[in-house]
Amino acid sequence: MTERQRFLLLDSCVVLDFLKADDRLFSLISRFVGEVYIADELFVEIRNHFNVVTPEELGLRMVRVEFEDVVEAQIRSEGSRLSDKDYICLLTARRQRWTCVTNDRRLCNECERENVDYMRGLRLLVELFRVGGIDYDAVRAVARSIRETNPWLKDDVLERFYTMLDEI
Repeated sequence: MTERQRFLLLDSCVVLDFLKADDRLFSLISRFVGEVYIADELFVEIRNHFNVVTPEELGLRMVRVEFEDVVEAQIRSEGSRLSDKDYICLLTARRQRWTCVTNDRRLCNECERENVDYMRGLRLLVELFRVGGIDYDAVRAVARSIRETNPWLKDDVLERFYTMLDEI
């Protein structure tokens, strides 16, 4: 674990990317970077994609979303560019004082506006590499695998990721 305990709340887009790339990532991240959580409201989507019953089967922990946050997320998402699930991530991370891990640029922007700590999924992989939880070739292979299954991940983003790795 790092010098201070970190708690990471993963958006479903990051969970899906990581699971498709390498299902061992959550165990490695939990061991070397910080405890990895998913909101119970988001786990339904993951369960449907991967036919799992509990987040622990994937190496994740689940956090219960407060009722007030569910209501606020529904209200805030009306007419917004963010979904209620995005707001659930933001509000839960804010309430818990955890880092929101997402690949959604709009959610990152909203986290920044509301002073909620956040990072992108690839940045989390950089952290895992930086602390020795995964080797250079393996982390590059994971990123390539994510790129193959995620059309939103552009080549220039992948190149910046490789540059960050090379600078460590």
